[in-house]
Amino acid sequence: MGEAIGTQIVSPEPTAGEPQKTATGAETPKDPNSTIPEKFGGDVAQLSEAVTNNEGASAWSSLIQTLEELFGEPKTLLLEKALDQGRCVVLLDGLDEVADPTQRIRMAEAVRAVMHHWQDNLFVVTSRPFGFQAVAGHENMVTAHVCAFEEPEILQFMQRWAQALFPDEHERNRDAYLPELRSAVLNVPHIKRMAQNPVMLTCLCVVHWNERHLPQGKADLLMAVLRWLLNAKEQKRKLRGYTNTFAEECFKDLALAMTIDPEGKQVAADLAWAAEQLGRPFRDERDISGDRLRREGIHLLEAEMMDSGIVCQDGTGRLRFWHLTFQEHYAGRALVELGDGDSGWWADIELHLEDDQWKEVLDHFAGCLAKTGRRGLNLLVDRILGQADQADLAATARAVGVFPAPPATRLPTQTTGTPTCAGVTRARRRRPPAP
Repeated sequence: MGEAIGTQIVSPEPTAGEPQKTATGAETPKDPNSTIPEKFGGDVAQLSEAVTNNEGASAWSSLIQTLEELFGEPKTLLLEKALDQGRCVVLLDGLDEVADPTQRIRMAEAVRAVMHHWQDNLFVVTSRPFGFQAVAGHENMVTAHVCAFEEPEILQFMQRWAQALFPDEHERNRDAYLPELRSAVLNVPHIKRMAQNPVMLTCLCVVHWNERHLPQGKADLLMAVLRWLLNAKEQKRKLRGYTNTFAEECFKDLALAMTIDPEGKQVAADLAWAAEQLGRPFRDERDISGDRLRREGIHLLEAEMMDSGIVCQDGTGRLRFWHLTFQEHYAGRALVELGDGDSGWWADIELHLEDDQWKEVLDHFAGCLAKTGRRGLNLLVDRILGQADQADLAATARAVGVFPAPPATRLPTQTTGTPTCAGVTRARRRRPPAP
C-alpha cells in the first residue's frame, strides 16, 4: 500500500561487491557502491516530477537520468546491467497519485518505453481504478483487477489477525476474542461492506481491539484510527511542548493545503513548504509567525515524521502522510471546518465534484459534515443538485451520484428523509394537503 517505485533482484547469483575471500581466508570489505540492494525506491510523485523536468530527453533516457538523480550513477549503472540481463522485478505503485495529467502522461510514456526496452524483466504497475489506462494497452501488459474481499477472505484475514494477537499458548483467549470480532464486522451490513476493502478491514480490526466496539462509518473509523495513533505518542508530544489537539490541527491544515494545491492534489511536499502551511494553529495557539513559524513548523514535522505513524519522511527534505487515506480524511475534516459561507467548503467542493483525485476526500467530507447536523447535509445536496440542468436527466443523474453512499452519513431513520446515492439524507418538505 506504499507509494513507491522499487526494484528487486530476483536472481540468486551473487552480485558484484559481495565480500571476496583472500588467500588467507579473510574477507575483503564490500564496496557499497558496487552492490545493488535487494530493494530500493523513491516516491512516485518525486519520480514523475523529475521525469517531466527532463523534457528534452526521450521517455526511456529521462527515466534513467531520473534514477541517477535519485540513487547516484554507480547504483544506476548496476541496475541497468541487471535489467539488461533480465534479472529484475520492477514495481511501480501509485501511478494514480500523479495528479497533473501532463506529468502522468509523461510518466506513462517513460514506463512504456522501459517495458519495451527491458522486456525480459517483470514489471508490476499498480493504481487505483483510475490512472492505469495509459500503460494498460502495452502489448505484453496483462490487466488484473483486484476484487473486493468476500466473506471467506474477511474471515481468513480476521483469523490471522487473531493468531497474531494470541499465539498458540494463548489459544483460549483467541477463541474467546475471535467470535466477538466476527460478530462486530459481519453482522452489521454497512460495516461488512467496509470490510471488503483490506485497508478498511485492517482499520476495523485495530479499532475493535483498542475500543472493543466499531464506529458506524468510514469517517468515524478513520477518526478512531488516527486518535489511536495520536494517543500512542501523547507523552512524547507533551515533552516537546504541544498536545495531540495541536498536532491534529497542524495535520488538518497540511492535508488541506496539499489537497487544494493549484497544481492538483499533492501526495508529498517539501518540508519547508509544509511548515509554512501550519500558520493558523501556530498563530492562534502559540502566537508564532514569520521565520520562527517556519523553524518551529519544521521542528514539529520532523518529530512527527520520526514516530507518529501519521506523516513520514519521503526522501531528503520531503514528507508525506503515511497513507493517502489519512491525508484525504484530514482534508475532508478541514473542509467542513471552513464553514458554509461564500468562502467556505463549497468554493473547493464545487471545483472537484467529478474529479477522480477527490473521490475519497468527498467521501470523508460527507461523513464529517453529517456530524454537524441536518442543515449542512441539506445545503450540500441543494448545491450539488443546483449544478445540474433539471431538464437534462444525465446531468441530474451525475449530480445525484457524486458520492459513493457512505452509510454513516445518513440522518437518523426517524426523520422523514430520502437517502440519495450520496448517502446524504435530505428531509422531505411536506406538501400541504390538497384543497
